[in-house]
Amino acid sequence: MKRLPKPVPMKEGEAYLFSDGKLYRVGLLNACRARLDPLWRKRRVIVDRLHEKRVEILSTPQSVNISATTCLIPAKY
Repeated sequence: MKRLPKPVPMKEGEAYLFSDGKLYRVGLLNACRARLDPLWRKRRVIVDRLHEKRVEILSTPQSVNISATTCLIPAKY
């Protein structure tokens, strides 16, 4: 069984595992908050009711805002 490394303080531009188990990159880090940008995509269905078409696309979900003092597990382990 592989052990996960200890959580470390965040650095801007680095990738980390968030609590949902997915990868995020720290896009903004200042004294009060950190913005985590997802490095994964989500399948989204777009429905055109006029022409009765359904199209599936891959889209990037919204970023997540967390406390700047949060320690996360680095993605490189």
